[in-house]
Amino acid sequence: MPIISKIEQQKNNPERYNLYTEQNGQDVYLTAVDQDIIIEYGIKKDTLFDEQFLETISKEDRIKKGYQLALRYLGAKMRTIQEIRDYLQRKSYDDLVIHTIIDKLVKLSYVNDSEYAYAYVRQYLQAGKKGPQLILRALHEKGIHPDTIQKALSIYSDSKQLENAISYINNIVKDNKHSAIQWKRKVLLDLQRKGFSLDIIEKAIYHCRDIFDSIHDVTTLKLIGMKAHKKYSKYANWEYTSRMKRYLYAKGFQEVDINRFLQELTTEETFD
Repeated sequence: MPIISKIEQQKNNPERYNLYTEQNGQDVYLTAVDQDIIIEYGIKKDTLFDEQFLETISKEDRIKKGYQLALRYLGAKMRTIQEIRDYLQRKSYDDLVIHTIIDKLVKLSYVNDSEYAYAYVRQYLQAGKKGPQLILRALHEKGIHPDTIQKALSIYSDSKQLENAISYINNIVKDNKHSAIQWKRKVLLDLQRKGFSLDIIEKAIYHCRDIFDSIHDVTTLKLIGMKAHKKYSKYANWEYTSRMKRYLYAKGFQEVDINRFLQELTTEETFD
């Protein structure tokens, strides 16, 4: 049975050691392991070894290296089990080693999907940037079990969702850039993209009805209409009118107001 003929400390990493065996009077490199593996397996010069022994210490060394790598990855911020698994797979660790590493991290409470889910929900319900549906999708993509997600989402009450939706409306609807109808349409789409339910959105819009009612559509129509006029004035007669109407309809203005604006515009240009 062959023996370990030489144990050499690495220059760039003093905690790792190269192992050699003798062949034809020469030291031949076998593998490199962490110092903890040296101590745990009592490896020293003249230690007997076989292929199974090498496979065992190599596997243990891979686990040791992967574990340290995972700890550094966790050092930046909280991670889910799936994120750790994906990270180690990208580093070319096999499934058995990854399973062993994750099992150790979970037992030591370094990784906890439930705590992660609650922290994630708490962060976004306080910031108001995401509704429950968007949070659910994000946590699902991070590999968290649906039951765990639902339990965490239970702290995001309807009243807090409504508060966040109302806050968003108050912050964004501030001027006559759009018509009241277009503002409502924008708010609806924005809040849906942020993951709020239609029921919460409708309640928020109703709560903020005074804000929308304060928007002077006629004034806004004139501001937007004049910009459209400059854009489409190069077209003649029917083409001009058609393009103006389509544009202003899309902005949420009523037909009667659009026709009145176009009539007034025509009258002004006639007198000019």
